[in-house]
Amino acid sequence: VLGIRDHQPALMIGSTLLPSLLVLYLLHQVFTHAAAEYRAQHDSLTGVCNRLLFEDRLQRALVQADRTNSAVSVMFLDLDRFKDINDSLGHAVGNELLKAVVKRLQGCLREHDTLARFGGDEFTFLIPDSGRKDGHVVDFAERLLDRFEDPFSVGGRQLTVKASIGVAVSPWDGSDADTLLKHADTAMYQAKAAGRNTYQVFDSAMSARARLRFALETASGPLWTRADWPSTINPNSTWRAGTSSESRRWHAGVIPVSASSLRGRSSRSPRKRASWRPSVSGCSTLPAGRLRVGRSRDFRRSRWP
Repeated sequence: VLGIRDHQPALMIGSTLLPSLLVLYLLHQVFTHAAAEYRAQHDSLTGVCNRLLFEDRLQRALVQADRTNSAVSVMFLDLDRFKDINDSLGHAVGNELLKAVVKRLQGCLREHDTLARFGGDEFTFLIPDSGRKDGHVVDFAERLLDRFEDPFSVGGRQLTVKASIGVAVSPWDGSDADTLLKHADTAMYQAKAAGRNTYQVFDSAMSARARLRFALETASGPLWTRADWPSTINPNSTWRAGTSSESRRWHAGVIPVSASSLRGRSSRSPRKRASWRPSVSGCSTLPAGRLRVGRSRDFRRSRWP
């Protein structure tokens, strides 16, 4: 009895501390799990949502829009010539520029809008209850472009950067996440082809042009090997076989082609610029002829997206 009485203060302290220690341990586990989940769903550089969380929110927004018969808009925003900044000033400056861009873009968001970094210098926006294609979403795209009017102060430098934006709106441009993202991406590259620093709203004609471009890009057999060919090829050029007056014409508009593409290789990622390797194997039985190549003045000032 005396021994128990001697240890009674220690037992009382232990009985008091044990629940507190247990609570602290559980809280630590909860916070550790929450921190890991946050890191898995957010971009480590800018702190905005990453692709995983964005796609999850997009799926949820589409389900809700289907129930309420409302519209959901998706935007792709790509910084114009960001690679030039990375190559000339270094990745550290490029990373600081991305942070500054995100800070400005966040000022355009409503409470239930989502901004995500999809990768590199490409960002996506989820705009629930966006209304018709010519309504709020267009105003929003213009406000985003306005954010790039002033230069960004990064590391004591004033950096001017612009952006190209593609817009797709459900249900007109697709009712599932993959289709909306694909169409917004297509519209964004149309904005780059239109001269950059602008936005384009998706329409069905863009898909037709994209399919045609893909068919031309993936055709086998290099046609040209010289690096100093003109930067654009006019498919309306005429192929004349021998002295015959018959001609074959392509009716597809002017297609921009880079010098690296004419060499049968790509200097950028496959997604941004695939090599164009047109085949002339189908003309192997024709007599010797001449292909006249025209230059497009409009595309001399722009690059292949």
